[in-house]
Amino acid sequence: MGIKKRNKYFDNLSEDEKTLLEMSKKIKLPKPIDSGVSWARLESKLDAIDEKQSENSMLKVRPQLAQLRLTFAISFAILLLVLIPVLYVQSNLVQISTERGEIVSHILPDGSLIQLSAESALKYKKSSWKSERNVKIKGEAYFDVEKGRIPFIVNSENLIVTVLGTQFNVKHRNNMIEVAVNEGKVQVSDVVQERHVTLLAGQMLRFADGEPPRQPQKLPFVNYPGWTENKLMFYQDNLVNVCLEIERRFNVQVQLSNQELADIIVTGVLKTDSIDSVLSTLSILIQQQYRFEKGIYVIY
Repeated sequence: MGIKKRNKYFDNLSEDEKTLLEMSKKIKLPKPIDSGVSWARLESKLDAIDEKQSENSMLKVRPQLAQLRLTFAISFAILLLVLIPVLYVQSNLVQISTERGEIVSHILPDGSLIQLSAESALKYKKSSWKSERNVKIKGEAYFDVEKGRIPFIVNSENLIVTVLGTQFNVKHRNNMIEVAVNEGKVQVSDVVQERHVTLLAGQMLRFADGEPPRQPQKLPFVNYPGWTENKLMFYQDNLVNVCLEIERRFNVQVQLSNQELADIIVTGVLKTDSIDSVLSTLSILIQQQYRFEKGIYVIY
């Protein structure tokens, strides 16, 4: 029945339409497109493009990385050349300093003992110690030097103290230089004045910066200057310097109520058991009083 209808429909066509219909039957149409396959092909092409772009990018980056690594290596090598001498000096140089109220003992490479007073500093090179025993100090230090064929030299600005084995004290404060010998013999040299003075055990030397060293004088007290044995010993010192020394030892503030007190000369021994015991003894020596107000000790 379907054939009859188709024939009837075909019969009703014009000659041109019949010709087109017959020709269309001979045309072979392509198979329908599979969308899944098409997408897969498209993704594959896109991935290939991305890989090629990445390879191109890496080709451009690799020379930059190589240049960066070379620059870093050169910079690091230069840094090492600069730092190695600095690190060597720092590791070779021994530096010790003290604050107010602090006393430090230090043993040198040859066994010599140094006791560093408050607000003082010490430095020396340990690598050259076998060929030269040389230390620099600022402030005050007591030395117990081991005997040896190499001279032991203490430098303090323009002052040079040379010994072979002895016990002595070097003090350089407030533009005053003092060297006291308890044992042995030392030579004191002033670089500016080019003068040398020899001190024997039981002698001391005191002179101002810029002045030539004076003749030695006898130690005023046994075991002078005594600060290593918890004593403060003063010999013809003005009260200002005495107060400064007390401030260093106890980390306190000591003031004078008027300027006239500054001219008082002090000679005596003060035990450093406490700040009050020191000031009490000082008050007896100078016939003055002291009080504590607003965190400051005032002598009046």
